[in-house]
Amino acid sequence: MAGGRTGGTYRKFSLHSSSHRSTRQYARKDSPAYFRERAFQWVSDLRESVEFLYSRPDIDRERIGFHGFSIGAMWGPLFLALEPRPKAGVLLMGGLPGPIQTREMLPPEVNSATFAPRVRVPVLMINGRDDVIFIYETAQVPLFNLLGSPANKKKHKTYPGARSVFGR
Repeated sequence: MAGGRTGGTYRKFSLHSSSHRSTRQYARKDSPAYFRERAFQWVSDLRESVEFLYSRPDIDRERIGFHGFSIGAMWGPLFLALEPRPKAGVLLMGGLPGPIQTREMLPPEVNSATFAPRVRVPVLMINGRDDVIFIYETAQVPLFNLLGSPANKKKHKTYPGARSVFGR
């Protein structure tokens, strides 16, 4: 998400993993090998996106942030730790990876738990308290606690319900 220079206007564009078409055979999509192969490409794409925003005169560089939804929120710490230019992050309905996202534990080089302590920008996490994908006690709270953002610059907001932040 990028803020324009006029009156608090925001512009947003999205990257979707489904847009990465390739003839290459990747490992099983829920395996550590798959994430290891793809993580570099995802971070590279996000960096190129920030570079594109920096090239635009109508974009205020001081108001570029990151917004990740679900698995994008799971990968958010990796991006926010490796790309210094975003000024804030919003992680919506995400958390640390677990057995629901990957059948096996992710190796440290692509695990959000490795990168979360290196995040220094303000972060807002928004989750459903009863989320069955990113479970409050095992995925949400541990990620929030690992974030390296100053305590007064990070917030974890939960709402009743599961995979919706708008209630049951």
